[in-house]
Amino acid sequence: MRPTRENTAVGDSLSGSTKEETMINEHDDVILTRDMPEHGLSAGDIGTVVLVHRKQAGYEVEFTALDGETIAVLTLVPDEVRPINSGEIAHARELAVK
Repeated sequence: MRPTRENTAVGDSLSGSTKEETMINEHDDVILTRDMPEHGLSAGDIGTVVLVHRKQAGYEVEFTALDGETIAVLTLVPDEVRPINSGEIAHARELAVK
């Protein structure tokens, strides 16, 4: 899904503002930066980028349970995910919504 005004968070820009941060690429694991209770996801959950939209304007990110079941595939804008940093550790929790 291509990011549009309808499927981005309110107030987010589609301009693809450039940040002097690590570039996120397809197949990278990323960290969700905000809760998304409608999908059972919490800030800090780990997803895998399956598609990078033009000029890093957004990402398709797949979130899976530890057993491999897909929980959600979401179109997210750059402020909703961040790269994994060295020294971080994963944490298991029960899925909020099934």
